[in-house]
Amino acid sequence: MFIIVLDHMCHFFGMDYSSCTASVTAYVMYIFVSFGQIGNAIFIVCSSWFLVDSKKAKPEKALGIALDTWFFAYLFLLIFLISGIDISFKGLVQSLVPITTSANWFVGNYLLFYLSHPLLNKVISSLNRKQHFVVSIVLIYAYSIAATLFDNAFQYSNAIGFALIYFIVAYVKLYMPKFADNIKINRILFWCAVILFLGLTPIMNTIELKIASFGDNTTHWVGFQNPLIIVMAITLLNIFRGKKFRSKAVNTVASTTLLIYIIHGNTLVKTYFLPVVYSSFTYNNVILFTIVFAAAVFISSLLIALLYKFTLKKPIGKFCAWFCERAGKVCNKIIDFCIEKTSG
Repeated sequence: MFIIVLDHMCHFFGMDYSSCTASVTAYVMYIFVSFGQIGNAIFIVCSSWFLVDSKKAKPEKALGIALDTWFFAYLFLLIFLISGIDISFKGLVQSLVPITTSANWFVGNYLLFYLSHPLLNKVISSLNRKQHFVVSIVLIYAYSIAATLFDNAFQYSNAIGFALIYFIVAYVKLYMPKFADNIKINRILFWCAVILFLGLTPIMNTIELKIASFGDNTTHWVGFQNPLIIVMAITLLNIFRGKKFRSKAVNTVASTTLLIYIIHGNTLVKTYFLPVVYSSFTYNNVILFTIVFAAAVFISSLLIALLYKFTLKKPIGKFCAWFCERAGKVCNKIIDFCIEKTSG
């Protein structure tokens, strides 16, 4: 999670990341930016690995994530309004409907992904190995390779990126168990992907600056759909799956991952608070200061997430279970009624 926070903190420096080859500092900061997408890919890959075996989505889990997002969105909105900060109309709308706007794009896409994964599993189970392989190759070409190299290739969207990774992870888990369990091969592939990514980044940046058809920035190169980033995420999962260790503290911190994202990624915090704090300090080493600042934001967000987890999270979870049980019965009746009335 820290690497995602580090990515977000880099944007407060005011650097034009479309010219990352201009200096060593710019290149390092640009690599930090890519860390966030690597973190996103790891989260999607890990979720996909476990969801492949899932038969149904839990409405209470989805509602819980939504309520977590709404709680902090409204809490920060209230704090900022009481503080007398002049919030823009866009910021107000994004705070009121954080999931359906770009304010929390990852949460919104993850909820859509989670709720639709049983349908994806049905599609996957209907495919034989050859068909699954062909579908995966087509998706990799269109929405990983092409979407990384060209602007708006095949109408790529983040939701498609989630599905892309899901199909790849499902194929690895279902048909490549020996590869998934081979830590040595995964280590080699991971470091090959890292070296290629670090080496190709300045080259791709130069190409994108010189050739208009590649776009006028390097946003696509550091997207989580980048094939090298996907390889990094999958091989890291396979490497750490093979390691056995138990730590209550680590598990507790890991359980707050999405909360940390929701807290530090809040649109008002990113727009009106963190940039002011960042610019109020004087520093000589941009890289070192950004790392320290990211660590401070991560720790602060973690503490808030833990406080929320041990106070409000449990009663909210009970409410979600109660609500979904009753709402589910009502929804089923409405659906049955609609089907009956629209049947031939």
